[in-house]
Amino acid sequence: MEPLGHNRGYIDELYAAFRADPASVSETWREFFADYRGGPPVTDREPPTSQSAGRPATTTAAPTGTAEPLKGVALRIVENMNSSLEMPTATSVRTMPVKILEENRRILNQHQGNVSGTKISFTHLIAWGLLRALQRFPRMSARFVEIDGRPHRVTENSINLGLAIDIERDGQRQLLVPNIKAAEQMGFSQFIAAYDDLILRTRSNKLTVNDFAGTTTTVTNPGMLGTTLSVPRLMPGQGLILGVGAIDFPTEYAGMAAEVISDLGLSKVMTVTSTYDHRVIQGADSGAFLAELERLLQGGDEFYERIFREIGVPLEPLDWTADRNPAYFSGGTSTEAIAKQAGVLQLIRSYRVRGHLWANIDPLGYAPQPNPELELSHYGLSLWDLDRRFIAGGLAGKQGTLTLREILETIRETYCGHVGVEYMHIQ
Repeated sequence: MEPLGHNRGYIDELYAAFRADPASVSETWREFFADYRGGPPVTDREPPTSQSAGRPATTTAAPTGTAEPLKGVALRIVENMNSSLEMPTATSVRTMPVKILEENRRILNQHQGNVSGTKISFTHLIAWGLLRALQRFPRMSARFVEIDGRPHRVTENSINLGLAIDIERDGQRQLLVPNIKAAEQMGFSQFIAAYDDLILRTRSNKLTVNDFAGTTTTVTNPGMLGTTLSVPRLMPGQGLILGVGAIDFPTEYAGMAAEVISDLGLSKVMTVTSTYDHRVIQGADSGAFLAELERLLQGGDEFYERIFREIGVPLEPLDWTADRNPAYFSGGTSTEAIAKQAGVLQLIRSYRVRGHLWANIDPLGYAPQPNPELELSHYGLSLWDLDRRFIAGGLAGKQGTLTLREILETIRETYCGHVGVEYMHIQ
């Protein structure tokens, strides 16, 4: 039986239910429990002593509060953490800008909303980048085993990507780590479907034995709870766990006004940790692996172009470029600043002339073609300009200035939705 890691508590709960009533679990679980040697129900067991864990006994002073013995899932967490201490791990940390990730995800979800597609999360894209980075650094998914008493490194032929999923049942938090089998062989759409299916079945308590078997690498995202940096525990049988931190501006900019952040061209950042089995993976490999992950999330190797093509997004993804905001230094009077303002007005007119070509009005299919006249780069604009304000010429009846993001969302919603409007055909 391979190590069950974080899933032991969940499996022992099912085993206890099986012993009380075999019909209470699915057929696949009944087959699994037929020769399961997991011991008695965890509620009947005592916490492991220091002697049983192979460490000297210690004397603990009497508690000043109420002592409550750990049982069930809480007891399994103790055992899992004691087991993880047997692994000599190390951790690499890298903080990376996420402006490209954030803006291209926004474009993807605008398209998905237009075609009633699945919403793309940050974790979807980060996990996809992890798979691509592991293909270049396969040693990062290696695991340590002993064969005939001798240490060996095992490099897996495929990546079974574990997803650390936090659930709450009966007032207790529980972490389950089911996995997506051979995830690196999937296309992006197939991967998203498998990912979301695994999440749904975890929440609805419909996981099977096979969902836990053979995890090689795990991704966990405590950043969803606001955690900036996390060094998660690596469980036996795996070589790598990737921890994803919160996406936000560095704390030193917390009191800065949004328009100042925009003028300065500041990006939100994300801190990622690579915790690995140091017996078979070395720090240089881990550092290079994180650098590759950053390169991909910054758009390297046509990372976003491939995703856009597969999903059918007609737009070109935004590229990472050096920011230059001439209006910040000249008050909007320099030639470059005036050219950008003119570019915004040209962009608006182009959508009024060509935007209907991207409208989703064909009930038999939606396959819009790329059109450079509808791209920001065609007018000297970049992702750094999205939150800066420009004169929009009374667009949608709105006077004064609007951010480029507001302008872009307005013209795409108006001319490229389920109703296509083209009123510039009379010259």
